[in-house]
Amino acid sequence: MKSVGKGGIEERGKGKYRLRVSVAYDNGDKSRLEKNVSCRNKTEARRLLESWRMELLSSSGDVRRDGLTLGEYLNEYLEYCRDGEGLSPSTIRGYRDIMKNRFHGALTSVSLIDLKPYMIEEHYLDLRKNGGRSGRPLSGSSIQKAHSFLKTALKRAVILEYILVNPCERVKSPSMSKSKSTALDENEVRRMLALLCGHPDNRFSMAVRLALATGMRRGEVCGLQWQDVDFDNAEISVVSTLVEVSGEDSKNGETLEPKDTKTDSSDRKIAIDGDTLLWLKKHKVDQYHLLAYFESEQSEETPVVGGQFGEWYRPSHFTSEFAAFRQQHRFDIRLHDLRHTQASLLIKNGESIVTVSKRLGHAKVSTTLDIYSHMMPGQDKGAAEKIGNIFTAKVT
Repeated sequence: MKSVGKGGIEERGKGKYRLRVSVAYDNGDKSRLEKNVSCRNKTEARRLLESWRMELLSSSGDVRRDGLTLGEYLNEYLEYCRDGEGLSPSTIRGYRDIMKNRFHGALTSVSLIDLKPYMIEEHYLDLRKNGGRSGRPLSGSSIQKAHSFLKTALKRAVILEYILVNPCERVKSPSMSKSKSTALDENEVRRMLALLCGHPDNRFSMAVRLALATGMRRGEVCGLQWQDVDFDNAEISVVSTLVEVSGEDSKNGETLEPKDTKTDSSDRKIAIDGDTLLWLKKHKVDQYHLLAYFESEQSEETPVVGGQFGEWYRPSHFTSEFAAFRQQHRFDIRLHDLRHTQASLLIKNGESIVTVSKRLGHAKVSTTLDIYSHMMPGQDKGAAEKIGNIFTAKVT
């Protein structure tokens, strides 16, 4: 025996609605069900909601399992992660992107209780060959992330007794292909710095210079405030990162949210060179006058790469503006490759891997070695020469 609540309707777009109902059982269990529908207007959506309520009332057994599709369950799981687990908006956004771009089409229409390992494996093979919504073939690491998300989501479905076993447990984890990072050489770095001197947007120039000089991540550059810059000791404290989320994933309606750095090791101090220090000093003065012109004030909490009103620099805007810059000036790298450039140049010029790892904010030195070992051919040659000297040394 069960009771079904009145339910509700949420408009999701033109002609798209989400129906919600709450179901309570005699044993005290409660569940909230969702269903996405397409119809002409809200009146028709209400009729569909009422029809669904009657169907649930007349259904025997546990409606949490009857007819619940994988797609519907994943939407429910996402809300649980946001409201029940309290995961960060950036994490929820990542999960939503996986759902939107990796799990769509026929697989999401399969009833949860009918989901089989072979269906999941075939879906992964299709992703590898034809890609997600973009249509491009996906790498093993991209599919691995999707697999990890699905496996964790279905683990909860087992705990809730929606399903008896997790089909992902019987699917071989997709192999991960190791991608090599791209970096600029010394000449290209100097060319880029020279071009930045003439760039009309001081904010963009400063952001790129910081990424090159410190190896900070995109969100760390955009989240840097003047209180984090120690001019006397020529160092920067990385204590937060700026994340960009959708309105539906935000806890307070804001789409830009500063948050703590990625890990404890990401919270770090980075020494800066003399030229970059001069850039920062000049940029702070220029920003002060720009803000004053627009009747705003500069403070210790003003973003270093803030806009004309002291607002945050959106990470997505930084990425798109860098893409236009690199295309105009023929640089064959992504924005994140500025981080790789800083690391690779230091390694090639003899800096210890431990120091590089600390500057990048990696949790383990092994992570740095795994990413940049292919950029150390000179050191390997030196090692070969040393072992050769040992072989040819005279016996004493």
